[in-house]
Amino acid sequence: RAPEHLPILVLAGAVELQAGQPATAEGYLRKAVSISPQHAGARKLLVRTYLGSNQPAKALESIKPLLASDARTDPQLLLLAGETYLANGDLKQASRYYAAATDSKPQESVARTRLGQIALASGDPDAGIRELEAAVALDGAPMQSDVALIVGHVKKNDLNRALQAANADSLRIVADLFGLPEGVSRSLHLSTLAPMNVHVSLVASREGALTNASIELGGKAGAS
Repeated sequence: RAPEHLPILVLAGAVELQAGQPATAEGYLRKAVSISPQHAGARKLLVRTYLGSNQPAKALESIKPLLASDARTDPQLLLLAGETYLANGDLKQASRYYAAATDSKPQESVARTRLGQIALASGDPDAGIRELEAAVALDGAPMQSDVALIVGHVKKNDLNRALQAANADSLRIVADLFGLPEGVSRSLHLSTLAPMNVHVSLVASREGALTNASIELGGKAGAS
């Protein structure tokens, strides 16, 4: 039988979400929200549960009551709102919340990365590169910031800057994700990664509006 006490419900939902059990987490968190509709912690966890289980419309419905209040006092909520609108394909609203989240240092690198990705997907590589360069320069920037920055340079056919922005970790990640490309615009030997012997081919590739906008890298990473 599910617990009835609100804090226990929220805690149980968080534990199940962390354990990779979104269906069970959803049950606990929906019950918590039914008991206390304005409980911010329960609602935010429920939104994350819906996003993680590919239910963006439910995530948007769940987050709207929190956004009706002054969301600017909660940087984590701003970032979560950006993620929710992005998952629903509303790039304009997503950009609005990501831009607001850049005022908070802990959220700034992720928010700027998302703004850069949106700009790239919207056909504005210059704006995208500006945001991504700002994100990469911040402490704790996610690896996807580096990868997205490489994408931006490739979209502008600036292969030299794309290679300069690359590092061994980002090359490995992108190569693992996308494998060898079928079409190659140019190949270079990255001697700067010695003692690794990395020969990388870069090609611009887009699949969908944003999240699959990427490049494909392939090559060898091993001792010289």
